[in-house]
Amino acid sequence: MDIAALFEEIQTVARYGLNCLQNVYDRERYERLLTLSVQSYSDLLDRPSPEIRTKLSRELGHITPKLGGDAAIFNGQAPYPADGPG
Repeated sequence: MDIAALFEEIQTVARYGLNCLQNVYDRERYERLLTLSVQSYSDLLDRPSPEIRTKLSRELGHITPKLGGDAAIFNGQAPYPADGPG
């Protein structure tokens, strides 16, 4: 795993945790993870921490897996004549 992927994983866990808080102690833990991730990104990218934090906070909503789907509908008939389309 490259280091940027590790930072991304840490900030994802932190942001997800902050969205699903159970108590004040969890907030402190997840805030610490997010701070570590921001500081690490800052060092890696040579950008100020507040800038990195702002960019990460612009990602709105809950952290969720990205899903996709494909579908096909069949009506029992061939879509084209046997010799091909039109």
